[in-house]
Amino acid sequence: MRAASIRQTPNFSSRSKQPQLRSQAGTRYSGAVGMNKNRAPERDQMGLCADCLHARRVENAHGSVFILCKRSANDTAYPKYPRLPVLVCPGHESKGARKAPSV
Repeated sequence: MRAASIRQTPNFSSRSKQPQLRSQAGTRYSGAVGMNKNRAPERDQMGLCADCLHARRVENAHGSVFILCKRSANDTAYPKYPRLPVLVCPGHESKGARKAPSV
């Protein structure tokens, strides 16, 4: 007996120039993007935000991870969700650089 094969046809999305593959079952996924939800963003992907005191990791219901800059709440010069990796930031404060309060 021969195994059933799923036929895939290219479907060009209006938002993207990359073809998306659609199986006969109707599921759609990008052929260019690999999803691994268990993998945390790495230092080279986040840049300075990886160890910044003002960065907060935000994950949506789909498993996508974003970095929220808490400085953006008080200063409009900082984007709320900066484009990663951040290589230069005048407001960067390293988590390890914060001094303990004196007694």
